[in-house]
Amino acid sequence: MSSQSIRVKIEVERLGSLRAELKRYLAPLTYDEVVRSLPLSGPAARWEHAVYFPIELRRGAEKTIYSISPGDVLYWASGPAIVLVIRKGPIPPHSVKLGVMLDDCTVLERVRPGDRIAIHREQQ
Repeated sequence: MSSQSIRVKIEVERLGSLRAELKRYLAPLTYDEVVRSLPLSGPAARWEHAVYFPIELRRGAEKTIYSISPGDVLYWASGPAIVLVIRKGPIPPHSVKLGVMLDDCTVLERVRPGDRIAIHREQQ
């Protein structure tokens, strides 16, 4: 995959959309597979500090992460799922950082379990 980063739109049922940027240098192999798999979507689930949704992509954790920050976009190998971090909290085991949300992620506090979340390439 030639692109070193890609802008995506995260659409959340009932709440609208957020922009994010996925960055290849964070986890090149996982990034390539995720970008090839776009669009991704699924029903939301909640942790206190994050929202996540299951995906079909299966691969191991490529690079260890030691902290997470609000706005981080993660691939959670144990799910497998895409995780959208709302605030600091425990790191999901076997997670890989893929990128960061560019818009205010606190809107995700209002996500309900089962709300549909979709990620697709942002139109240029």
